[in-house]
Amino acid sequence: MWKIIFYSSFLLSWCTITSQSKLDTVVAKKGDGIFSILRNEGIDPVKYYEEFYKLNEKDIRNGSELVIGKNYLLPDAPDSFKNRGVRIAVEELVEKSIFDKELTNLAVKDSSLKNTVYYLMYSPSLSGKDISERSNNFIIQLARALLVRSAKVYLLDSAMSEENLKTNATDKSFNIALLGGYPSIVNKKYLMNNGSYQRVIVLQELSKSTRNYVLNVQHYSSSKEGQMLASSLQRNFRKYAVRRSDAKKEVSSFEDDSGIYLAKNLLAPVTIISMDSGEKALEKGIEVKSGTTYLAKMITNGILNDYSNNNFSD
Repeated sequence: MWKIIFYSSFLLSWCTITSQSKLDTVVAKKGDGIFSILRNEGIDPVKYYEEFYKLNEKDIRNGSELVIGKNYLLPDAPDSFKNRGVRIAVEELVEKSIFDKELTNLAVKDSSLKNTVYYLMYSPSLSGKDISERSNNFIIQLARALLVRSAKVYLLDSAMSEENLKTNATDKSFNIALLGGYPSIVNKKYLMNNGSYQRVIVLQELSKSTRNYVLNVQHYSSSKEGQMLASSLQRNFRKYAVRRSDAKKEVSSFEDDSGIYLAKNLLAPVTIISMDSGEKALEKGIEVKSGTTYLAKMITNGILNDYSNNNFSD
């Protein structure tokens, strides 16, 4: 309760600032119409066509024609892909859309994850390694899969250099210090989205092997919600396993300082997915194919099962 009270003043100030913000604009290019402009900005053209028309009626010719080079106001669309898919640079506190040029290729698939918020973290500071291009592609695929099912996604990105990470990889106090910016960002967003079903998913890449991944899911021992999501993910991983796993069916609770720090300081429940390889990793994990689309599908299905079994989905 004290956490909610502590951050309530921020929520109030944020709402005030938001209410005073100006609408975004876009410049019409050759061939643009109302539908194409809205679609290119990640906004549902059917839902917001009328509002766009009312905002820009004086600059629309013959009922639908736009003037090339003219600035047009965009409707306030909180459910647009730009607003629902946000990448945050942790150190700089800079926000931008996860998808930009790709917005025109995104379309809502269904509303199965409406009223959900997922925080995806893959900072190399959590594992002392630089994340691979494959894992970066995977996290983007996962964000896309969640967005088209109507979820809101925040992708938290760390800009720490690989040199600093290698130099301080064994320094626990340094690793905790690196994570200091995450709670502030996540907790503010959590309060902004109060009333939604919110979860933090952390990706730890422990191996850059080109072979199959061995996935191990962990949760915070004191979090029932985190355990439910972790269990749902692990059950789904077993369905896609490439070979029998001797790993116990119960998910493990994490004991590392970084994971515990996050779990104790974030308002949203935390679940960690470790991606490893090799025989030793198989003692605790489940081996699956490593394709980015394949991984995103497995995790998304686990997320859908978790949400459907929760009261929020009623």
